[in-house]
Amino acid sequence: MKKLEKRQLLIVFTTLIFIALAGWTALGSLIPQGLSYVDYIERYGLQGANTIRALGIDGVYTHPMMWILGTLLVLLLGYYLGSLLKIRVKKQPSFLARFILHLGLGLVLLASGIVAYTSEEVPLELAIGEKKAFVEGAFSGVSVTLEDFEVDFYEDGTPKQYRAKVDLQVGQDSVKREIQVNEPIYFKGYRLYQDNYAWEVFGWVKQKDKKQEFRLKLGEGLKVNDAQLLMLFVPNYDGDNTEPTIKPRPDAPHLLVRYQTDEERQEDFIPLGKTKKIGDVEIFFEKYQPYSGLYLKKAEGLEVLKLGYLFLILGVGLGYFSFLRRGRR
Repeated sequence: MKKLEKRQLLIVFTTLIFIALAGWTALGSLIPQGLSYVDYIERYGLQGANTIRALGIDGVYTHPMMWILGTLLVLLLGYYLGSLLKIRVKKQPSFLARFILHLGLGLVLLASGIVAYTSEEVPLELAIGEKKAFVEGAFSGVSVTLEDFEVDFYEDGTPKQYRAKVDLQVGQDSVKREIQVNEPIYFKGYRLYQDNYAWEVFGWVKQKDKKQEFRLKLGEGLKVNDAQLLMLFVPNYDGDNTEPTIKPRPDAPHLLVRYQTDEERQEDFIPLGKTKKIGDVEIFFEKYQPYSGLYLKKAEGLEVLKLGYLFLILGVGLGYFSFLRRGRR
């Protein structure tokens, strides 16, 4: 087989390995890592959770596939760069472009490995005005404050976009910025990105002469003497139906309340701004507002990763310029 054909085959194989590695790494960004089995069921359903666990997608960065693909790519890039260095620059005007391009690939791979090895993440659920400060562990000295949060909807009521205005503080330094899905903050080795949203509800519960205010996020409950109150925000509810309409935009907001004791269990819907008695307690649904589901990640090597992508762009640009020069001859 001719040297040119061997080199072309090597390029194709190296590219396929890189695409496979990039796709595998991307799964680590799309699928939250290290959650419990129950958390995966809540997010993706039983079948989705079983698939994630079976494929090992809950631990992408420590999976053997990551290291197999990474090792293959390092070996192939090393061999190819070594062959490039044997080519005389005078006889090969595109040498610089190809060298920079593959150097960028090497840096991206190296940085991806560093990020994977040092990566740690923690989920956050913050309401507007709420602050989470870490005093120990990997995120010690870091705090996140949610200053504002908005959800946009399409005309059919499905969510279009959700944006969070956050204040990320690392030590004595901080950055304030608006983030949304696929547009995170990168700051001092940390990455903060928007993951999801839900609704929190406000109101009060009264039993006899005792009145207790509540502010609850999704899945949170309230204990009133011997009764357990579970509350769920329902964005749309038609009182003529026994089941709520599943539409995220709150056109007809209600509060679904489950009242449960050892002797009885009741459920009922309370419209916004109304009071209703369920069991032996009186419940007032005052207001609701969205809260943000965020992920805070810590990883070293992000600057090297950016440099690698810069070399990739530069290499592609120089290669295109070299191609135009050859075409004019």
